[in-house]
Formats: sequence, structure tokens, C-alpha cells
Amino acid sequence: MLIKNFKHYIIVADSWDSGGRWGHVASLVIGNNYTVEEVKIRYYNRTWEVYQFQSVMKKVIDKRIDSESASAIKSYKELNNIQRISKKVKNNIIEDSGRVQELIKIYKTL
Repeated sequence: MLIKNFKHYIIVADSWDSGGRWGHVASLVIGNNYTVEEVKIRYYNRTWEVYQFQSVMKKVIDKRIDSESASAIKSYKELNNIQRISKKVKNNIIEDSGRVQELIKIYKTL
């Protein structure tokens, strides 16, 4: 088991084994043990990671970045009473989102 602490997030990663298959599972936790994302990767062969659990930790952060980005864009649309926005506006919303930027920094450190 591996636990990585960040400013507002904790990543808990572990291994699992089921017969001939095995893999890693990672949970992204905030606050008092509130799991916001979970990712499970199944492996058939040995993977080549720089360190154990790297792939699954990156995947759980990537999944959360997608969720937070979608949430920020949805909120923007609702506040401004619009349905469609340009790619440039979407990128600006994501750049202005503190949560997304924090997650991107975490992703880059993994």
C-alpha cells in the first residue's frame, strides 16, 4: 500500500490479485476520508512504470481533472445562461479553476 499526501488531496494506492489477473487500485481522498474518485487497472503482463502505482495514480488524477473541468464549465454555463461556449472560453475557465490547476500540478509530480 502507498499513501501520498498533497495539500488538499490524498492518494491511496494498493494492489489486488484475483487468480491469474492482478492490478492496482487508487483512490483520491479529500477531507475526512471522503473518496471522490477511484480507479482500478488490471494487468496481464508486467508494466513498466518508473515506480510502483504510477499508472493508477496518474489515471485517478486525470479522471478527477476531467470531472472538475466539466463541473467548472457547467457552472459557468448556468451562471451565464448559455448552452454553448468556444474552446477558448473552455480553456480560460479551466485555467481559472484553482482545483483543476492544483490537480494538474499533482499530476505533473507523479
